[in-house]
Order: sequence, then structure tokens, then C-alpha cells
Amino acid sequence: MTISNHQYYGLRARPAPDRIKKCRGYAGLREATSPNKPSSDFKNEISVQMKYQMKSSFLAAEELLAMRDFANATVQHTFSSLRIGESTQIESWETPAQLSMVGEALVSNPANILELGYGAGIASEDILRRNSYDSYVCIEVHPLIAAIASNALSRDSSAVIINGAWQLVVPALRHQYFDAIINDAYLPFTDIAADRLYDPVDLSKYIMNSARALHDIISPGGKLVQLDVTGRVNINEAELIESGFSNVKYVPVSSSIPVSCKYAQGEFVNVVVLRK
Repeated sequence: MTISNHQYYGLRARPAPDRIKKCRGYAGLREATSPNKPSSDFKNEISVQMKYQMKSSFLAAEELLAMRDFANATVQHTFSSLRIGESTQIESWETPAQLSMVGEALVSNPANILELGYGAGIASEDILRRNSYDSYVCIEVHPLIAAIASNALSRDSSAVIINGAWQLVVPALRHQYFDAIINDAYLPFTDIAADRLYDPVDLSKYIMNSARALHDIISPGGKLVQLDVTGRVNINEAELIESGFSNVKYVPVSSSIPVSCKYAQGEFVNVVVLRK
């Protein structure tokens, strides 16, 4: 399926069309399992936060522009693969790694789960299949993929889709705690947006930047789970502890990466688990 989009609602203060608007709501975390009570005007808070995106995000101006272009690009989407514009996001060989990410995130039955990037829906479907959570929120930057996600997840009334870049939405989530965050939303970043091999140094920096940005909404003892398609990410433990995390674990996943893959190579990838 190939679809195109001509407007991007995550970086502009415009109302979304009806099919997207329902993705922008927020049901709130259940008070019985969340340390913090959700704000009564949470949706308005997100809208206000978007207007001050440049002040609330660690993204540079050129990265915000790249993000806007990314969200305006055409989409080729199947259950096990995703291509946006000229960039391959997910290929079918990643399925075992995606499922391993979910397994690591849900190993202790976290109550409140946040997923960054719906992608091809592999992780989301597994999260719903396990049905071991109290609340599940997914942030997706591309409005058309957010609509696909909203339709796919509609069978679970507690699942919430927010259309926007997670780097811009997360500051508006500052009153919430999540026990597990799954982050597979590496793009769009200008240095890794093209179809080329991921660099383990760049990926390590991205994971640490993400950890810092997400730290305040991870509950004590909670975890941040990310995929390292290079299998060679190395997190500096002193820097990790300084950022408020206690330890990092690397879980190797055997992967049949085809020689035709332009962004990864080798025989395994790592699931990186950061514990707060």
C-alpha cells in the first residue's frame, strides 16, 4: 500500500482531519496504577506544548525541518515492512528483534507502557496480544501511519495514539510515569535519514540523548528499551549513571539480515535495555 500526505500536523498548529483527530486524544493513565494523576486538560497541554517546540526539544532546527519533510513523505506500509519516502524504516528480518524488544520491556508486567513509533506495527500487535498492561500509549510522527495505527489498535479501547514527534510530545507528558518505554523511532534525524548503514557511534549518542529526554517520565525501576541494528552500540556506564540510570543490558538477537539491506549488516542485532 502506498499513500501520500500533503500536510503535517505534528509541527503546525492546525486541526487534523477527522480520521487523524481521534489519534490525538489521551485517555489518561489509570489512577490506581500511576503515581501521578493525569491533568484534566491533557489534550490542551499537548497543543500548547507543540507551539513552543523549539524551546522544549533537544532537536536542532535542521532536524525539525527534516522531521517535517519526513512526515510529508509517501508511505509504503505492510505488517512487516515500512518505507517512508526514500528511506527504509523496517524490513521483515527485524521481526524477531521487534518481538524481543517487547519481551524485554514486558518481562515484569509493567502497568503503563509507552511506545515511540508505531512503524509496521510488529511490536504494537505483540503488546496487544499479550494484554498484560493497564495503559498503552503510542506516539507516531507520521499522520498517515498514526491513522493506520489508530485503526489497527481500535479493538483495545485503552490504547491511545498521539500523532506527533515524540521529542516534541514528551515534554507535555511530564505529569505521567511509564514503567516501560519502547523506542524504535530513530528517524528522522538528518545524519541517519538516508538508506545507508547505521553508525554505532551515532546510534550510541542517539540512545543516550533519548535516555536523557525520557528520564523524567520513566517510573523508578522502569526501563527504556531500544534496538541496536548494528550490534555494536556501546553505552558509557559512567555517563549512563550520571543521566539517572542504574545499568544497561545488551540482549543479542540472531537475525537473518539479507545482503540487500542498506542500513544493517551482520548476523545479530542487540536489544539495549536501560534500567532507571
